Amino acid sequence: MKCCCGAVDDDPPPRPPVEFVDVNIVSTCVRDHAPLDVMQPPPPLDLPVQNVAVQQQDDDDAGIVVPVIEPVVQLEQPPPSFLIDNQYSAGMVPGTDGDISLFVDNTLSGDDVQCFQMSQAVVGQARQLLPHGPLNNRLGLPPNVRDSLVSPAYSNALNEGIAQLGFEQLKAAYPDEPDMKLALVARAEAVKRVGAGVCAMIASLCTTLLSSTALPGTEVCQVFQGPPTNHEFVIIRYNGSRWFVVDPWPVNAYSVPFVDCYFGPQGVTNYLSVTVQQPSPDQPFGIDPSVVDWATVEQQARDGLDPESPQFGQMEHNFNHQSNVLDPGQWPDEWKGGGENAWG
Repeated sequence: MKCCCGAVDDDPPPRPPVEFVDVNIVSTCVRDHAPLDVMQPPPPLDLPVQNVAVQQQDDDDAGIVVPVIEPVVQLEQPPPSFLIDNQYSAGMVPGTDGDISLFVDNTLSGDDVQCFQMSQAVVGQARQLLPHGPLNNRLGLPPNVRDSLVSPAYSNALNEGIAQLGFEQLKAAYPDEPDMKLALVARAEAVKRVGAGVCAMIASLCTTLLSSTALPGTEVCQVFQGPPTNHEFVIIRYNGSRWFVVDPWPVNAYSVPFVDCYFGPQGVTNYLSVTVQQPSPDQPFGIDPSVVDWATVEQQARDGLDPESPQFGQMEHNFNHQSNVLDPGQWPDEWKGGGENAWG
């Protein structure tokens, strides 16, 4: 299993190998836009509400009536269900280039708001699991995060080792499950243990989190862009919404429509498609990660690596993406899923 392309065992890689290049890019606006209006905080997602009954009192009783909280009736939920490709497809994600930019139509539908909220929630969850930040976008990180790892390249190799060994144990426990599903779960668990990852590993973490938290019917695509950006991240769509970006990797991560992202739809060369028909709140993709002894797996991965090796140091492809929008000055902070100091 190769962490950046989704290939497993001896299968051919689902997308062409990429030669990473050392490109330092600071996002700047190349279009003359009018500033966006400040977006009002969107309404919260619908949550179960307790039934409140008012206890009636006799006329002779003193004091006010007392509310009696009745327990919520838990409705039986359908079993978890997912549609997931077992390899990456080539080309752009169909339909992503047809969305209307907010610079053209600065309105959000109800489905847009739901999608925006899911993005912000998952970016926030992922950032809490990444105290050491992205391994290949360190130049603009705050010093306490940037300097928390002596060797990002070693941490990346450790990630890959944990994911590979964990995948093998998951496959033994779930022989009939698609390899890609197990690979995503293994990568997510590896990132959690290391507390950092390259963009492809962080994208796998986000896809896995969405398998537990997304609204039923949410479309998830893990997309890859070729040179010069060489970046992998997640986009989501709910019902008739625009596609929205889910990407904790940039220093300032904005939950914006994909069409307005610095890494726009036209740059996508490969994508992995997932539909969350019914989420699995307790287990990612309905897979129980605890069947793997992750502490032992991590130690085995460490035993196979020499942290003092000259091959480990800074990543060869160390970027400087301060944000994932063209001009951060035109996007109010309400659009951020994670700011520059929101790590761990």
